[in-house]
Amino acid sequence: MEEQTLALRIFCAYASEDQALFRKLEQVLGIYRHQELVSLWHHGELLPGSEWDSEIRQQLHAADIILLLISPAFLDSEYSWNKEIQWAMTRHTIGDAHVVPIILKSTPGWDETLLGQLQALPADKKPITSWKKRDEAFADVVKGLRKVIEYAQREERYPVEEYMLEYKSFAYQLDNTPAEEVAKHRIEQWIGAIAQRGTLQRIMERDRQAEWIFIDQQQDCYITAQWSESTKHPFTDDFRAAMAISLTSRYASLLDQLIGDGQLPYSSLQWTLQDDLNVPALIQQIHEQSGRNFNSISRVPIYHVEYVLRRGTQSFEEDESVRIAFSSRGPAHPRNPPPHPRVCLTLDPYSSRRGFYHAHLLLSIRKLLAALCGELPYKDFWQLIDKACTP
Repeated sequence: MEEQTLALRIFCAYASEDQALFRKLEQVLGIYRHQELVSLWHHGELLPGSEWDSEIRQQLHAADIILLLISPAFLDSEYSWNKEIQWAMTRHTIGDAHVVPIILKSTPGWDETLLGQLQALPADKKPITSWKKRDEAFADVVKGLRKVIEYAQREERYPVEEYMLEYKSFAYQLDNTPAEEVAKHRIEQWIGAIAQRGTLQRIMERDRQAEWIFIDQQQDCYITAQWSESTKHPFTDDFRAAMAISLTSRYASLLDQLIGDGQLPYSSLQWTLQDDLNVPALIQQIHEQSGRNFNSISRVPIYHVEYVLRRGTQSFEEDESVRIAFSSRGPAHPRNPPPHPRVCLTLDPYSSRRGFYHAHLLLSIRKLLAALCGELPYKDFWQLIDKACTP
């Protein structure tokens, strides 16, 4: 049986003044949509009542191919310039999406901007409206996009079912307030900071654990919080309580809002995948390309492996690291379904950093594999980590 090809996701950004030209492009791309090679999203897909900024950001960060329809009106738009183009170029810079400018109208100076480094369409960067026969211009665009689609199809892709971010810390006793109560109060403060954005429903609280469902404009997030009893620090005898908050959602843009609202740095980012991982094949690929060996395995046959990437400085205090783990479904238990395939990125617990702030937007499974296989320069990878840890 022929393996089914997963449709590539195309995000198209354009100015409202250029809607007629966009509709023509949408029409000529119809053959690829009917063949289920691609799906196309644009701001006209926004549902009434949706939070459009959040939805646009989510769709743009999920896209495999991003089309920027260049015209004076598009580049004059503050939203296009400050949001869509910046988000698109970030994904282009880390190699996580193909960004293609399509020149609709003569726009002097566009190629002197950061977009000038990209390969544009039609051929020779000739604006579509300057062609004598526009049908030929659109045919040239589709021909160029076909090459992009074929290239993107050859890349390994890992569709994400949901994301999970986890924050861990300690709360210490304050005067006569037990550390356990301090931890619970800090969690409630954070919950209160995000509660104004949408609907927050507490679904459970018991045994130093609470759970909530947060809903904002048809997007939801499952939140859990735990805190421990007060215990003495092993070296200082100060009383402290461990605390942890985890956020799980299909929507990376919603998680981004909640992190920003609550200023929540997280130490672990987990991708739960729609499709299973072939862990032995990943091990072989990483070893053949970089000679790198994994740090640990769960059992044989191999269902779970972990790798550690270190910055590699001489000072122990600065020799920070990140841990990357791959888990396949593995065997099912007679009473339980098999675990979901996952990829997890964890910051060194002894790092001087507070945690990640933007790893869910800047890093992807393909980026982690590129770093492990040696395809992404070590310096560039750690620059991404530095940026991901910057508030």
